[in-house]
Amino acid sequence: MKKRIVSLMAVVCLLFTVVLSGCGGKPSLEDYFNSETMQSAISTMTQQYEEQGMGVEVYAEGDEMHYKFTLKDLETTDEDRATYTDQLQAGLDANAATFESIANEAKGAVSNSNVVVVVTYVDGAGNELLSQSYSSTAE
Repeated sequence: MKKRIVSLMAVVCLLFTVVLSGCGGKPSLEDYFNSETMQSAISTMTQQYEEQGMGVEVYAEGDEMHYKFTLKDLETTDEDRATYTDQLQAGLDANAATFESIANEAKGAVSNSNVVVVVTYVDGAGNELLSQSYSSTAE
């Protein structure tokens, strides 16, 4: 699952560089995410995750790139939520440099002066398990 998530984020950033290489000026992060090209790519990726039982929302809001993963088949209780949070945190910690790199790549492709990648996990009932942010200024 971790490799798929990192792959998803890398594809989104690759789209930034490929599509914007032919553009004269840099769009805002939100404008780029709302473009037809990006929405088409996001739709394809989210369908792949849906087929595997995981929901994913990818969107931009201001300076933030949001990746919200829903573990559809998992409903946690207050007692076991901390265990899942610890496991997810360990995975995010192991990939922190990747997320910061994605934020920096995106920053180079858009007009925003700072880009923050926000990764959020929720269970099937909508309970937030973890949310972590990675800033382009962290480098």
